[in-house]
Amino acid sequence: MKIAVLGGGHGAYAAAADLSQAGHAVALWRRDAAALAPVVAHGSIVLKDAQGTREVPLASPPPTSAPRCRVPS
Repeated sequence: MKIAVLGGGHGAYAAAADLSQAGHAVALWRRDAAALAPVVAHGSIVLKDAQGTREVPLASPPPTSAPRCRVPS
């Protein structure tokens, strides 16, 4: 299944890594592209848990020109 995870906090990263390990094609999107740049450049999230440290690959994020949702204030 193709899944997009929206957000850049620890929970979003953990969800993206967990879903990717379960066999899903995961794209991670974050409003702050500069903060997401290291993950994009590396192509994976470094996951540290009880099983140790490992890299979990992610699918490519959506292009920066992708439409964005507006949340009313």
